[in-house]
Amino acid sequence: MMEVPQLYRRFYDKPFQVPITGSEVEGFQSLPGLLGQVCHTLKDFLRETGMGSFHAHDLETVDSLVSLASRPLHSPSAQQESAEMLSTSKQVHNLIRQAVQILQQEGLVFRKVNSQEEVYQVTE
Repeated sequence: MMEVPQLYRRFYDKPFQVPITGSEVEGFQSLPGLLGQVCHTLKDFLRETGMGSFHAHDLETVDSLVSLASRPLHSPSAQQESAEMLSTSKQVHNLIRQAVQILQQEGLVFRKVNSQEEVYQVTE
């Protein structure tokens, strides 16, 4: 009977974590898994460089983000196959834009209001 609580603690009494690299299927990745990786890489990039502000389109020139965001996506349904046909540059653009929106929701960056362009200020 002592084994049951140990098994419970080992396997079930842990916070849920989405595996970052476990979302690959035959060389393809799911959109949420890839978006999570892009967000993590973008956070690291902003911390390492110490950028105070940036344009969203400037992030599309960062090699680490582009190489990550240009990986092929896996779509579970036939309706999303047309979305898969997007060019790599569109995919990179959309993923980076979504990652910036997620960081904005988390409070890491915010968009400058007075600017007509998409200029973001880093808070940390």
